Amino acid sequence: MVGAACHWKRYVQEKKKIKMLRDDTFPCEEEYKKQLELCKREFGIRKQVELVYSYSLPVPIVSGILKPIIIIPGNLYTNEELEIILKHECMHIRHHDLLWKQCCQIIQLLHWWNPIVNRLTVFLDEWTEAYCDFNTCEYMESRKKYFTVIMRIGTADFSFHSHLCSALYENENGLKKRILRMKQIGNMNRAKTFTMFSVCICFLLSTIITLSAVTVGFNDLYLKAVWATATYSEEGVEYIPIEYQELHTGCRNKVPQKIQKLDIESVEDEYISFQQEIGSNSRGISKKLELKKGQIIYLWVMLVDSFDEEETKAIDSIGGGKKESLSIGLIDENGYEWYSSSEMEIDCKVEIPKNGSYQIFIDNFYDENVKTFGTMDELEEEDLVR
Repeated sequence: MVGAACHWKRYVQEKKKIKMLRDDTFPCEEEYKKQLELCKREFGIRKQVELVYSYSLPVPIVSGILKPIIIIPGNLYTNEELEIILKHECMHIRHHDLLWKQCCQIIQLLHWWNPIVNRLTVFLDEWTEAYCDFNTCEYMESRKKYFTVIMRIGTADFSFHSHLCSALYENENGLKKRILRMKQIGNMNRAKTFTMFSVCICFLLSTIITLSAVTVGFNDLYLKAVWATATYSEEGVEYIPIEYQELHTGCRNKVPQKIQKLDIESVEDEYISFQQEIGSNSRGISKKLELKKGQIIYLWVMLVDSFDEEETKAIDSIGGGKKESLSIGLIDENGYEWYSSSEMEIDCKVEIPKNGSYQIFIDNFYDENVKTFGTMDELEEEDLVR
């Protein structure tokens, strides 16, 4: 925070210098202003731009984001020199370079300790000038004429930081870089450029595809890990189904909010039986069962008032006339369900669509706990009912 405060203080001081410089200026002649209006019209600049003199300024600059002002030294310029000066500075206005430089400066104030940010700021300044040179030369007769005039005007070290303004020229090393970059752009090989562009596009697409594949693979691995290490809780676990498929008639319009374990009593010759009390508005769910594609599974469940094996009677009054108050079915690893619903007794037959782990579930939509007795058995293909 101390470092950011020190840099902010220096930034404010520089802003004050620019303000003092703008206050210490004089209006230009009407001939210069007409030349500026021609440049604005040529570049499609609609905002008001002011053109003034300053006898304490060594180089032409443009300053201000909302109300840009072009300040030129109090020298005598030829029409050719004035045209290049105004076009260059108007191009900075057209590109909104000062806005980008200000944003970069704010980042630099916050990350003053980071040398990478400082270096990127320098790159932004350099390539802003290169881009401005490139577009300005498109409105000139030749690039050679453009840089010849700049060299004739001369170079100078400017005391203000580059984020506060944009100058026409700079020190000799910076100007040399700009000339070399313009030369390289002029000698660009179109075939190589197209190749590099294609390589970049392929790299981008491969990155997207790879990232998508990794995401999908990680999701599948995560689901398998959750399935293999799943634990049961009597209540308080919210169940959100993914998709439903009805085997008989009816369709549920709600899902139990509680989960409990469904105990399997025996597994003999693909025959499974279970008897358990299912809580109100709860789902009883079994351990995973490894089933193969093409198996035909028969599920049956009914309400009982006793777990006495010798005397198991169906309840005639608990349903209270409600339909689809009890459901039984299978659920796969992805949460896809095959089920059937009824009031008292349910039987349904399911053909296993693919190899994998499945669980038996019983949904109790009654407002009270119910006792259930059920079985799961494997049938022959001719017994299949969808």
